[in-house]
Amino acid sequence: MFARAIEDADATGASPRAALSARAHDFGRGLGADTGCTDDDLLAALATCGYEPRRSDGTIVLVNCPFHTLARQHTDMVCGMNLALLSGLLDGAGCEDRRATLAPADGYCCVRIEREQPPARE
Repeated sequence: MFARAIEDADATGASPRAALSARAHDFGRGLGADTGCTDDDLLAALATCGYEPRRSDGTIVLVNCPFHTLARQHTDMVCGMNLALLSGLLDGAGCEDRRATLAPADGYCCVRIEREQPPARE
């Protein structure tokens, strides 16, 4: 994914970070195309990608980052890529009631999947 993002940046003139985000989102969307929106579906898809997903109060948290070694020195880039990948996964699966958010916490990946809050009634 990283190498192809660099090739994309060279070919298009986009920033390498923007190219990586687009490539990660597309990759996630492809994964999501074969995934349902239940917690079990998402947990299985995330595990296939090397994450260790867990349920926590209606949120899916990731106990690890498959890119943790790289994330130590390039945190913003890797967290942005993880966010794009998981957003793409949710888009591809059609999970309109969920969203990937940045939520860095010790011992977890920087991204979690939360349920959308229904709009407040007036």
